Amino acid sequence: QNYSDQYSQDYPTNAGNFDNIHVTASQVTLSGWHASSQTANKPYEWLIVLDNNGQELYRQEITDKGLGRNDVQNVYPYIEGANKSGFQIVIPTQENMLHKVVKIINRLTDDPAGNGNYIDIVSGPVSILSGAQTEGRKTTTYNDNGQIVAVYNDAEVISQLPELPTGCEITAVTMMLRYAGYDVNKVQLANIMPRSNNGDYGFVGNPFSPSGWWIFPTGIAPVVNRFVGHHEIMTGASMQRIQDKLKQGHLVVAWVANVNGFVNHALALTGYDASRLFYNNPWTGRKESMTYGEFYQHWNADKQRAISY
Repeated sequence: QNYSDQYSQDYPTNAGNFDNIHVTASQVTLSGWHASSQTANKPYEWLIVLDNNGQELYRQEITDKGLGRNDVQNVYPYIEGANKSGFQIVIPTQENMLHKVVKIINRLTDDPAGNGNYIDIVSGPVSILSGAQTEGRKTTTYNDNGQIVAVYNDAEVISQLPELPTGCEITAVTMMLRYAGYDVNKVQLANIMPRSNNGDYGFVGNPFSPSGWWIFPTGIAPVVNRFVGHHEIMTGASMQRIQDKLKQGHLVVAWVANVNGFVNHALALTGYDASRLFYNNPWTGRKESMTYGEFYQHWNADKQRAISY
């Protein structure tokens, strides 16, 4: 018995696409199509948002559906109803999905609540304002699960030189206050900074002179109070507390030893990532960074002094 079999290619019976996904802080606008041979008795269409681990974050019924899609019909002529497979929907950007990478499902189902017997199409990864997000001069970086992994405050860098050869602390505080929106300059602040023979109460010596000494957080706090109305001594603070200030967009002035050859120096911390702290250095007039290990070595050697607001 002679015979010859002809095999046809496999035709997908469930197809779809999210043609357009537009994300803002308040809403996500989606449009696309979902065509399936298995739509009989599945009159409900749902949109479901899942996190990276497949946990459901949100669902909403799609009511703007059955939209004309002749382009889909042309590609999938064998799927009944392909010409009316379009949908569009606007959903609120929920707090629980913000800054995450999510997957989005379009579901055709026989259940009014969106469960039951269903057939899905799934989007690729969708960023709900995840990754690096810049607001003003602050950039916050989120991982796919919406956790903050880095912060950078792009504060202007001010050199203490030439006017203030020993005025690193007041120059660092000037950077902190200017970034907070106060119209101040380093010479003005150096002139109003308290003077004392004890750094905890004021500047020892003259910051305009190469032979000046230093001032510590409680001594310089009145300058911060004068403009902000309050201050926060961060001496001995945990790295978590320092990072929380930077997340809020508040610089932290930290006292360090053996940086640029000084037994006492002050830096304006501006940001962090997984391995480093970023800071503006009043002595070099540059934006620099060091590892956490290096920072602790220098910070510990100057009694972990720090101030913010």
